This record gives sequence, structure tokens and C-alpha cells, in this order.
Amino acid sequence: MEKRILICIAYYKNAEMLLKRGTELAKGLNGFCYALTITRDIDETQYEYSHEMEIIEALASKYNVPLLKESIYGRKIADIISHVTVDNNMNHVIIGQPVQNKWDMIVKGSLVNDLLTKLKQVDLTIVEVSKEKVQYVSEYEAGTSAFVFKEDGIYKLSLDRPKSFVLEGIFYQSTKTDFQTGIFKSKKHNEVFVLSIIDGEIKWKSNEKLLATN
Repeated sequence: MEKRILICIAYYKNAEMLLKRGTELAKGLNGFCYALTITRDIDETQYEYSHEMEIIEALASKYNVPLLKESIYGRKIADIISHVTVDNNMNHVIIGQPVQNKWDMIVKGSLVNDLLTKLKQVDLTIVEVSKEKVQYVSEYEAGTSAFVFKEDGIYKLSLDRPKSFVLEGIFYQSTKTDFQTGIFKSKKHNEVFVLSIIDGEIKWKSNEKLLATN
């Protein structure tokens, strides 16, 4: 039977480790992989969320693994993984899980136990990952459409559409200041890049060449 492996990625910092494990296993068994990430019900104008997704997408591309996305929509993680596994005829699932104590299992339940119950004929590989979870308050407000234009030799940011501009993208205002300071994200030649904005002006000299080509 052909080995069809589903790599489940819940957190971008563990993505490369899981992709590496999955692709090595697929190579050894002469099979192939898909990756699955479950998207959250969060507005994609939130910088941290969109940035995490871009990292996962880039890593999946690096390892030549097709990436499947499923929105959580109030569903249980085990139900989503089971659905994708059955729907795509997978026979091996890889997940990353921290070690749980008894209290965690009572309060939160066990994803592993749920999957073992739902996927009777599927092999399950559990990769231990750090239990530490990154908790933070966002440093940026929700993104808004913005434009970069050139005036007197200086590249500036405008939230209103100017008569002429060199870039169009999303501006994320810093929550730590009332000045027009934060980050501007755009895409050129199918490559996503980020510019630093300080008081309405672009300050990263490394992007001068990129801007000059517009």
C-alpha cells in the first residue's frame, strides 16, 4: 500500500521540524506527504497571524509539500484532522504534541486519544514539541490599505490614494505611538516584503533598490 502521510502543523515555530520528519519518513517509505494547518477565526489584517501563515506556507514550499488549509469554525481539532485524513485517503498522520500531565488531560482532553478513536486504520506518529506557548498582546493595530509615494526624494506613506504611488499594500500602525509609525507590507514579483515606517517615512535603506525599480 502506498504511504500517504499527513503532517499536521498547529504552530509555525514547530513547522520545519514536523515537515522534516514527515518528508524523511515519506522518502524512507517511498510515499508522499501533505501538510495540514488549521486556520483560526481571526481577521487576516492582523499582522502576527498573517506573518505566521506566510512562514508556514514558505516552509511547506521549501520541502515541496502541498499545504491544505481548514478553518476551525468551532469544530474540534480531532474532527478536522480525521475528516482531512479520510477525505484524502491518508494512512499515516504526524502531529506535534507537548507532554501532558493528568490534569491537562482531564481539563483539555487528549488529541492523541481522540485521533486513535477516530482513525482506527491509520498510523499515528507523535512528535514531542515544547509546551511553552507564546502569549502576547499585539504590537500592531489591524491593517489598513496604504500607499508608498515619493516626494522630494523621500519615500512616504499615505493612507489616502495619491495621484501617483510606487507601492500599494497594508499598513500596520504601532500600538505604542500616536505617530504614523509601524510596518508596511506589500508584494512585488510574487514576493512578500515588509518596510519599516517611522513618522510617515520609510527608513530601511536596504529597500531603496527595491523601491527604485518601481
